[in-house]
Amino acid sequence: MSTDLTLYKASQYTKLPDGRLIVLGGTTTSSAPTNDCNLLTFNGNSVIVTALTNFPNNFYVGGITTLSDGRILIAGGWTGNGVNFAVDTTYIGTITGSSIAWVQSTSMPMAIGDHTLNTLSDGRVIVIGGFNTGGSVLVNTYIGTVSGDTISWVSSTNYPIGVSAHQTVVLGDGRIMVTGGMTSGPFTQVYFGTVSGNTISWASGTDMTRARGNHYMVLLSDGRVFVMGGWANSAYSTQYYGEFGVIAGNSVTWSNATDFPAATAICFGAELPNGSILVGNGWGNGFVVAGRVGNISGNSITWNAFSYSYFVFAELNELTIYPIGARGTEITTGLVPQGSITLYPPTDTGFNGTYKVFGNTEKTSAHLAVGSRRVRLFTRWTGQFLQETWSDPVTGYYEFNNVKAGEQYMVIAFDHTETYNDAIASPYLPSPM
Repeated sequence: MSTDLTLYKASQYTKLPDGRLIVLGGTTTSSAPTNDCNLLTFNGNSVIVTALTNFPNNFYVGGITTLSDGRILIAGGWTGNGVNFAVDTTYIGTITGSSIAWVQSTSMPMAIGDHTLNTLSDGRVIVIGGFNTGGSVLVNTYIGTVSGDTISWVSSTNYPIGVSAHQTVVLGDGRIMVTGGMTSGPFTQVYFGTVSGNTISWASGTDMTRARGNHYMVLLSDGRVFVMGGWANSAYSTQYYGEFGVIAGNSVTWSNATDFPAATAICFGAELPNGSILVGNGWGNGFVVAGRVGNISGNSITWNAFSYSYFVFAELNELTIYPIGARGTEITTGLVPQGSITLYPPTDTGFNGTYKVFGNTEKTSAHLAVGSRRVRLFTRWTGQFLQETWSDPVTGYYEFNNVKAGEQYMVIAFDHTETYNDAIASPYLPSPM
């Protein structure tokens, strides 16, 4: 089954080419690492969570990146609570539907955790800093060339200072931007790296206004960067302050952003396809700080809570869903031609809006698409039946268009083959078309 993501913090995120997110690993409230892997599809302020094939090892504070061919690479991290659990192992994951085929790849030159891993514009990958198993903060930088399921690692130019718990993005011009990080305490420093072959020319940038370690950082589609939260001092106090950075050469103009609702650290995420940003669950000095979706306007951010919807087909006897009536009208069980949309009873309630509801139909235990299934859309509170369609026979994707904003919806998928029980997803908040 999909993990209850509300219980996890410090999970790793990477964005796929289609805009969906992979969230992997992390720790529970007891600081025990996990190997759970989930696919997140955003629908307004709701998140459709699809369970994927578990990662081979429990881990957190490792490196994760999406390769240029759409596969994902995991490198290093801690398999337990502390630097002594750092590992050098790497895995490459190939996503097919709702499953991931994990293949162990070439180990990194040393065991590292709390480092960064990014894909360069030329398709190679770069690892910067981190802790080794002895607890030393590293200046080491490695560049890896991926060929099939193997990686050729070479040492590159050291980072200017020993660093861990930093954040790195690859800019549109191909340079690397690194912010903050820690040794005994957090940094304000910013560095830009220009990669040429296997060497890196490092240049100082404009410091952030606040020291940060294990903070949030994302490159926005408008070219700015946004940083937020993180450790504020050597006592690991968390903070909720954020700032936008406008980059011009090696200079950064920093401007204060709207504070995050709670002080948080070790919170990761990404920019979503609609331009808003996801901040995943973070660490709040021993408890989980709930993630948020931020809608950006200039230097202001409106932070919204979001809900997780777990939508999968279950094996027989795993889940029971009973039929729901539509204002006293019994839902018919007969099949309709694939691709058609039907209203019961006739009404225009579900067709005169400018928003949409979408998702996937999948199988729980094998995490695979199950083929085309009949899917129906209802209003959540009244149970009114609005639209009907069939999910894609290959991907399981379905979509309902022209629904109204400001309404909560419920979706039920029916298995006409009677191989699986029916499945329900609720609540859904619609997204703009």
